[in-house]
Amino acid sequence: MAANIADYQPTQFLPTSARENNLVQCKSYAPSLPLRPYVASYWHITSRTTLLKTLHHRIMPDGCVDIVFNLAASNPQCAAVVAGPATNHFSTPLTRKVDYLGICFRPGVFFQLFSVPVSELTNRIIPLDDFGDITTRNLADSLQPSDDLDNRIAQIERTLIQYVMRNHHGDQRLACALKAIMESGGSIRIADLARHVHASPRNLLRLFDCFVGLSPKTFCRIVRFQKFFRAIKHDRTQKQLSSALSAGYYDQAHLIHEFQAFAGQSPTRFFAAK
Repeated sequence: MAANIADYQPTQFLPTSARENNLVQCKSYAPSLPLRPYVASYWHITSRTTLLKTLHHRIMPDGCVDIVFNLAASNPQCAAVVAGPATNHFSTPLTRKVDYLGICFRPGVFFQLFSVPVSELTNRIIPLDDFGDITTRNLADSLQPSDDLDNRIAQIERTLIQYVMRNHHGDQRLACALKAIMESGGSIRIADLARHVHASPRNLLRLFDCFVGLSPKTFCRIVRFQKFFRAIKHDRTQKQLSSALSAGYYDQAHLIHEFQAFAGQSPTRFFAAK
């Protein structure tokens, strides 16, 4: 279990057909030590060849904000987008030449670095250019043409470290709340969480709205879902019910209801297709 937000590792799945036919691969890269409290990972999805058929990549909620660069575009800087935290699953098409590089920011971090209320990004994918003069555009500008992925990530890291040094609009109550949620695996009651951080439920909601873009209850549900999802993904031999109870679900019906909401299928059907 992630006992700290810096240990939280969101998990996704590539389409089965893409993996089985070795059409698309996804690799994850750890951030440098100074950025680990802020960045969960850098991810790179690429196709081996031009795809003749559109693949649909299902994205499940993880509580994170991502900045995504389309490296296959003629101008990756202009093709960059910000993907806010999602409250439901959605599909994104993978077509023709796939080459995406993403920065996955840890929950609660995006506002600290860029002063953009995350509630403005929830369930939205926004072109980076739409941010106008906001300094997130400097990330795109720092992505100079390069055939070397390590160089691209190094360029991004140099820019991010500058933001970390200049901007740190953190909140101790939020940090304590996120830590308590991680320690409980998302199973803490919201009233108990508010008391733990010495905030009223209304102020706690405002805090999460600004920093996380999700209500405390929704974020707890996502953390619990991700905990179960990681456990089953990494060990298919585990029994679903025991894993569900370990993740904090009351019973099998509770698990199925939540999994259906976040993944669009029952866990049995979802993992049978994977």
